[in-house]
Amino acid sequence: MMIREFRPEDAEAISLFMHTHFLQGVDNIVRSHAPDYYRWKYNETPWGKPAAYVAEYKERLIGLFCVLPRMMLINGKPRRAGETCDAYIAPDFQGKGVFFKLIARAFQAVREQGIDMFYTTANPATYDIWTGPFRFRSVFDYRNLVRPVRFDSIIHEKIHIKPLSTFIGKSFSLSYKLLYPFTRIRSADWEPAAEDQPFFDDLWRKASVHWKHGLIRDGEYMRVRFFSSPENYSIYAASHDGHPLGYAVLKMTLWREMSVGHVVDLLPVKNDPLLIRNILSAAVHSLKAMGAVLISSWAVPGTLLFDQLRRLGFQPRRKVFHLLIGGEIDESGSDSLFEHDTWWYTHGDSDNV
Repeated sequence: MMIREFRPEDAEAISLFMHTHFLQGVDNIVRSHAPDYYRWKYNETPWGKPAAYVAEYKERLIGLFCVLPRMMLINGKPRRAGETCDAYIAPDFQGKGVFFKLIARAFQAVREQGIDMFYTTANPATYDIWTGPFRFRSVFDYRNLVRPVRFDSIIHEKIHIKPLSTFIGKSFSLSYKLLYPFTRIRSADWEPAAEDQPFFDDLWRKASVHWKHGLIRDGEYMRVRFFSSPENYSIYAASHDGHPLGYAVLKMTLWREMSVGHVVDLLPVKNDPLLIRNILSAAVHSLKAMGAVLISSWAVPGTLLFDQLRRLGFQPRRKVFHLLIGGEIDESGSDSLFEHDTWWYTHGDSDNV
């Protein structure tokens, strides 16, 4: 077996590896696994070179792991950190130590760049691995929430009788509108954002004072994470008289042949419930115009974002995910690192959308 650094020509093999072993029968794939996606993802960033490694056995790709350099606020100060992602081992090689060898090589490479703090978004299956052998610590849990938009289409998937599904759907839709009314951003512009505008730097300067921890969402981050991506993101900016109010990153995917809209990321200029609600409402209206039948978002329970999603009719699903941090964590002068309301966290902070 050989562990080696990712090469651009590996992208086709990784795409085939993922489709062969992990995507068969999956009907809710929310991010690309095309070769172009991996070539983009493992490219050089302003914050460092991704530590992407593959495992091979007899010229067959059997494993994959990467640490992506990111810039974060930790205790209100900028700090480079590594986001662990793409931890996949072929089923017939699981339990044979391949995973640990990949991680050792990737961690060594990223530490040579001066990155010694890491974070990951773990599911229940990987939680014990990260918190056990690697001693990562749990910061908070986060949940997926969904909101029906076109009830007739959703019901038609169940009963397949168009007149009946339309009648029931309209009844549910009316009830939902009465229970969960939307607001619109008043006296403000809501329009597609341009990559080269200083909007995002200005917004981040004003917004960052409201949280101690989270990814630094400035113009450079938006360019690398969203604008340059081969994924099809729609990025909207909210402003008033030239002053930024916030942004939202949206995306459409398919689930069981239904169009699903995703609120991938958003940032309000201040941690204000009405402003967050207005941005979410505008995002939902935009996704509905794109044809969304169902809308998905992610949030941390107990935060304003979670509360405003609930007020707009988003219902939390059962499955729980976890934000974990590890490595050299500087907690001096602050006990807030493990307080969820000191973070701004969205689904786009992970790589799985």
